[in-house]
Formats: sequence, structure tokens, C-alpha cells
Amino acid sequence: GSTTDVSTQTARLFVSSTPDGFVDLLKAMRPGLTTPLRMAKYFLTHPRLLGALPVVRDANKIPASYATTEYHGLHAFRWVAADGSARFVRYHLVPAAAQNYLSASAAHGEAADFLTDELNARLESGPVRFEYRVQIGGPTDSTVDPSAAWQSTQIATVGTIEITGLETEREHGGDIVVFDPMRVTDGIEPSDDPVLHFRTLAYSASVKLRTGVDRGAEAPSA
Repeated sequence: GSTTDVSTQTARLFVSSTPDGFVDLLKAMRPGLTTPLRMAKYFLTHPRLLGALPVVRDANKIPASYATTEYHGLHAFRWVAADGSARFVRYHLVPAAAQNYLSASAAHGEAADFLTDELNARLESGPVRFEYRVQIGGPTDSTVDPSAAWQSTQIATVGTIEITGLETEREHGGDIVVFDPMRVTDGIEPSDDPVLHFRTLAYSASVKLRTGVDRGAEAPSA
């Protein structure tokens, strides 16, 4: 392929190593009188989540701008060189602008769409840029568990992502925004991460519900 979706978020880790574990967490979080009991039971059967909570909490900091926070890919991808050599990597987008976050009190005073409004105003002054970095996996780093942190400190900057304006031409005809991390270019292969493979099914279903478009053969094989 020649088109890819680089799917990133503010959290460095996912909350579960499997799709079923994530669904179980959502069920446990349902509001109700028994929510604390359900959550306690979930933590007992999924103890790793306790260790990931500080990472997840850190991801909930409120940025002053979409352009002043880091974004991270949850999954490992196998990058294959022309000579056939390959390494597994995880993606990280680092803002060219200084990282900047709001206090809870400052954020409370902002309008609901302040991040969108701020980005629109920022783009009027020029592009928003991010360094496109990859973390190269080490021998002990899991390529199939998005809830496990990587220990490798080997980082390479492979390019720059530049946002020049709002996208207004998508979502017409069959050109639908999917955000499917399984859609990769030549030289990039998905890992066997079960959450990664589940996402292509979930997002294809979402696209059909939202737009009525069936991705069909265009959807990567899960």
C-alpha cells in the first residue's frame, strides 16, 4: 500500500493486553452501586493495570493546545529495510512547540471547544509540526502487549509531521476517514498484537455505522 494511518494518543500505554480485557474493564466501570466492587474484582484479576494507572493519569493532563502535547502509538510495527533486515518500533510524535498544560482550575474556565479554536488560530500563523520519532524495541520489549512499557532507550527521529490546515475534502464519496492503524504502507508490517488486529474490525464497523460505507476489500485483514 501507499497510504497509512498513524494512530496515536496522549497515553503511552493501553489499559489492557487483550480486547476481552478491555471489554471487561468497560463493563466494570459502568455506573452503579456495585461499581466499586466490580472495579476491585477487576484489579484483582488484572493487577498490571494498577502499575499502569500513573501513566494513564498522566495522559489525562489538559494541554494548552493540541500542538503542545506528545502523542504515542500503542502498538509495535515491524519496519523492513530494502535489504530485508527488520526491527520492531513504536511511534512517538513530539511537538516542535514547547509542551504546555493547563491547571484544572484554568481548564475549567475554558470553553468546551477551546482546543479546536486554539488550533485554528495557531494554524493561521503557520504550520504545526511534530518530530516523528520511533522507539526501537529491545530484546525484552513485548511486540504483542500494548499495556507493557518498553525498556529500550534507542530512539530515532525519522521525519517531521506538518499540519498546514483543516482537512475539508474527506468524508465525501468513498474517501472516508478510518484511523485504522492496520492500514500500512509497503515496508511496514503490523505485529501480532491482538488489540491492534481488533481495532481494524471495530473501526470498520464504526465507519459503516457513521457513513454507511462498507470498507470491504479495502479493510486490512484482522
